[in-house]
Amino acid sequence: MQQHQQAMYQLSKKYPVFDIIQKETYVEFKTFCVVPLDLPLDSPFEGQVLETTIALTKKFPANCPSICVAADTIWHPNIDFKSGSVCFDTLNSSWNQNIELVSILEDILPMLLIAPNNMDPLNLETSVLTLQSQNRYRYQTAFQGHILL
Repeated sequence: MQQHQQAMYQLSKKYPVFDIIQKETYVEFKTFCVVPLDLPLDSPFEGQVLETTIALTKKFPANCPSICVAADTIWHPNIDFKSGSVCFDTLNSSWNQNIELVSILEDILPMLLIAPNNMDPLNLETSVLTLQSQNRYRYQTAFQGHILL
């Protein structure tokens, strides 16, 4: 668990780490992900501050962390709207134990938000909408997932 503490300490140099829960098989904590304002693509998530929960199992850093955003806040193909669980297929398949938690918050999660992986969706309805109409998707996302008819 010393690696958990080291990873959390490195993260805490840039972001708050709070609500820490330590169990026998994992440690879980909350922090924030700030989606940059200068994203390369037009994104409905620009400038948003996302409460993020990170769980590190005993196998961390050999295995990648589990990431969730606050439930019922992000309407996105790779995020389960009800639980907030984030599907990082590319992160899971190419996990490298040298990837720092800060990189997940500053690079990987923002990139997933602007470039959804529609080949591996958690939210099929959102995935279909992003493929059919980017404007409608942006409009609905601006209202944090509340579908406007």
